[in-house]
Amino acid sequence: MSAIFSHVIRSCCSTCIKSATRFDYYYFKSFSHLFLLKMNNYNRWFSSFSGDSATTQRVPGKSQKFDYLLVLDFEGTCDSPEQIDPNEIIEFPVLCLKSPEMNLISTFHQYVRPKINPQLRPFCIRLTGIIQDQVDVANEFPQVLSDFDRWIKSGFGGKDPSLSKSGDDYNFAFVTCGNWDLQKMLPLQCKLSNVNIPDYMTRWINLKAAFSKVNKRWPKHMTDMADHYGIVNEGRLHSGYDDCVCISNIVKRMAKDGYDFEITNVLKPPRFD
Repeated sequence: MSAIFSHVIRSCCSTCIKSATRFDYYYFKSFSHLFLLKMNNYNRWFSSFSGDSATTQRVPGKSQKFDYLLVLDFEGTCDSPEQIDPNEIIEFPVLCLKSPEMNLISTFHQYVRPKINPQLRPFCIRLTGIIQDQVDVANEFPQVLSDFDRWIKSGFGGKDPSLSKSGDDYNFAFVTCGNWDLQKMLPLQCKLSNVNIPDYMTRWINLKAAFSKVNKRWPKHMTDMADHYGIVNEGRLHSGYDDCVCISNIVKRMAKDGYDFEITNVLKPPRFD
């Protein structure tokens, strides 16, 4: 009799434990679902106030950090399959864009006569469209850089007399497609020519980095960025001036969409005097 009673008690306890376990499971599952639902709603609400949201809307036409952006794209001596060492700048184009609309207001454009390898290779002529006669009659780099400095300090050729002063208080920034121009080519050329890098050319905006920040991917090249925005490049690739025009169109489009350009790279200038 006691054995039967013990069996009944064990069966009842087992049933109660299983029932309690099932209750706890379904209660926990329901509570978890409700908790996650609340958290998702909270995240959606919080992201509407956060700049991290992919759906955050930028404000078109807002003011920029810089009054002017100077779009620069050097071209240098080159050859293929053999490489020229050292490379020298042979085209020095800069387009001055006025914020916030990024309208073109002034241009600096000069060819440069290379000193170490004065004869352009056929590959370089085909790639850049620069012919031997253009560099033969051009000034060497120190004079071109001096002319550029004078253009800068005259308020971009007189377009902004308020910049007609010496010093570092210039509210403009350079824009390049990549870091090659101001991180590698300019320091190399200044060393070859035994001239100092102007302080205002030691900080710049890498357009690829700016594009990546907005579109969450790193662009392959200038044409990739232009295609993304539906911009047709009507110029010649690897013509410094034409590339500056295409880069300017990309800058203008990004500014129109509300992107506030900021410095991406800073170079500590070497001194050669």
